[in-house]
Amino acid sequence: MENKRIKIGFDCDEVLVDIMNPLVRFHNYRYGTSLCREQFESFNLWETWGGTEKQAKAKVKDFFSSEYFWKIKPLKYAQGVVDILSKDKDLVVVTSRPDYTHKKTIFQVDYFFPKKFLEIYFTDEWSQNSGRTKQDVCLDENIDILIEDSLENAISCSSKGINVLLIDCPWNKCEDLPGNVERINNGWVEVIKKVELIKNE
Repeated sequence: MENKRIKIGFDCDEVLVDIMNPLVRFHNYRYGTSLCREQFESFNLWETWGGTEKQAKAKVKDFFSSEYFWKIKPLKYAQGVVDILSKDKDLVVVTSRPDYTHKKTIFQVDYFFPKKFLEIYFTDEWSQNSGRTKQDVCLDENIDILIEDSLENAISCSSKGINVLLIDCPWNKCEDLPGNVERINNGWVEVIKKVELIKNE
């Protein structure tokens, strides 16, 4: 990778921005629960919320239409690190947000990270309306490194030789990770170090 600019794909939610805290606050207010982010040991939200998968997806759609969506903020240090990496690397966003969030997501990314990302790719995997996966995007767009919070996506992409930096979250715990998946436990400073190590391999 020494002779070309490396291309880094960033997941959006829980990598660039904090969506879980506003989403949980929305659910607590709307449905009278008293949940917190740390209780979500799976990103299958219905497993923590209760109810069915269909009901959970309807709740998420309501969240994206609510005022709580506008409470989403960048994760701590994300803006500074994106700024640093964008100086000599090509950055893109690869998100599984649903199709109906396209305009809001583009606005949000441009607002918090102006002119830092070359493209935003949507897969809509979470709603299961698209045949394109994050693995497909990474291969089609020649992404060298994916920064991700989904364990499933990390393992899938790593199986095709893509380096993955897995941001540590309650829902992605796993004792054994593939060799080209590295867990990030210490935040964005660690991300910069890992990216440089991969670049110099």
